[in-house]
Amino acid sequence: MDLHRIRRMAEVLVASQLRSGRASSNPHSFLGRGVALLVLDVVAALAAFGFTLWVVDGLASIQPGFGALAAGLVLPLIPAIAVGLVLVAGVMFELTTTARFASSDAVNWLPLRPIEYVLASTFAIAFSYSLSLALALGAGAAIAVATGEYLTYLLAAGLGVLGLLEGGFLIEMIRAVTQRVSAVVAGRAARVSLALRIVGVLVMLLALQFAFNPVLLYDVVGTSGLNGTWTAVIPILWGTHSVEAAGRGDLLSGAVFAAATVALSALLLAAAVRLRARYWNPVAPELKLSPHEYGASHPWLRRFGFGPLEASLVGKDLQGLLRRREMTPFLLLPLVLGAVGLLGLDPGAGPSSVPGAVLWGGMVAGLFALFLSTTSLGQERRGVLNLYANPVPPRSVFRAKAGLVLLLAGTFAVVLTGAVSLRMGLDLPTTIGTGASALAAVAESTFLGLAFAARYSDFQERPRPQYLRPTAMLAASLGGMFVLLLTVGPLAFAIGDPALGAIGLDFLLFGALLATVVIGLGFWSARRGVDRLFAEMPS
Repeated sequence: MDLHRIRRMAEVLVASQLRSGRASSNPHSFLGRGVALLVLDVVAALAAFGFTLWVVDGLASIQPGFGALAAGLVLPLIPAIAVGLVLVAGVMFELTTTARFASSDAVNWLPLRPIEYVLASTFAIAFSYSLSLALALGAGAAIAVATGEYLTYLLAAGLGVLGLLEGGFLIEMIRAVTQRVSAVVAGRAARVSLALRIVGVLVMLLALQFAFNPVLLYDVVGTSGLNGTWTAVIPILWGTHSVEAAGRGDLLSGAVFAAATVALSALLLAAAVRLRARYWNPVAPELKLSPHEYGASHPWLRRFGFGPLEASLVGKDLQGLLRRREMTPFLLLPLVLGAVGLLGLDPGAGPSSVPGAVLWGGMVAGLFALFLSTTSLGQERRGVLNLYANPVPPRSVFRAKAGLVLLLAGTFAVVLTGAVSLRMGLDLPTTIGTGASALAAVAESTFLGLAFAARYSDFQERPRPQYLRPTAMLAASLGGMFVLLLTVGPLAFAIGDPALGAIGLDFLLFGALLATVVIGLGFWSARRGVDRLFAEMPS
């Protein structure tokens, strides 16, 4: 194993990742070099250190013992935070690399062993997503200075760095498997085989998210009464147990859990190397020639009011959404949010928890629609030229793009409403109101996202596609969440708390009126934007 070769390969991967989503790939640009991430980490750690030290000193002067309480709460969570955030960020961003750029076939020409490539890729992933750990380490250092828990902090920092590597190993395992699956289903696979493979990948990603999500694990063991000894069998929490034991002076238990964490990292490394060695080469393409009728009728889409041309566009977009590996995070995110949120709901809390459940259901459904709609036009990429070259009216493009999002997100909203109703034991009127508020959130987000997509879509081919310009995506996300809170919030209180009486009726009318206005303005803006986009081919 050549350490110099690993370091050089990691530098190349970090630089490639930094430049993959930018319009310019200038190698001399400061933002395109790994040192930019290092500077960002240092600045973030210093900022977190100063702010946390100021807060802890101020609160400790008011409430003696606050520093020790903060040390017991924050320091043990550093290792778990490192693994969880890297895994979540990795699934969201590492899987968005298009298949034509993601293959490791080019590395076959380099004198690299599988373990060298896995270590280089893991170091690159850990370094790329080290900002969260830098913030946690900065805050932890301030707490250690205020309380004198230097040894505990050093242990937490070391296990936090190891947690970054554990997250990198898991991402590398996901990469190896999903690259093989993407290569297999890239052709015109049978529908049943394609569906099974898609479901298999989603189940695998969900299992990894749940198995290595510290917040969810703590919530599960807390609500089920399995705190204490039972948490010791959860591998992701071994680092947390080690820091907790060291903080209370139990050095033997701390050393045992730390050694177990190191052993877990070695096991994940071995598994990642084995998967990479097995799935290193791309799958040889299997071609099967058979008659295929393009532009065939779609009876089930015609029932929703789509014309033949619009139904063809919807069918094309639906196939692309399911086949493209870079779209997997957009399908996975609502499932993760939905499952985590359902487990977090507390049916025993009484009627006071119902408005929060209604609000959460509307927010999740609305965000799903927002993500799909903002990326709907950018998914065309160079294929958008076909829409200009063929006699496709802008009205049909608008109906197809909006219709697909409304169908998918609307179905998800109905299913989510049913799950919330069963989990919370809601009566029929509350369930209907919850579903209506979720569908209103879907409609708002669909047209709001299309309004942004029609004006700021990015059709360039990139290793990590943007679909929407970064500033526009930020504005759409923040604006969408604000609009959802402003409209779904009053509806949630009116639907979930009948005891409000006349005030609840005012909330209901205000939320319904505001949602109607937002949907109307969003529809008008999105329709006008699509008309302008396809009025003239962009240069």
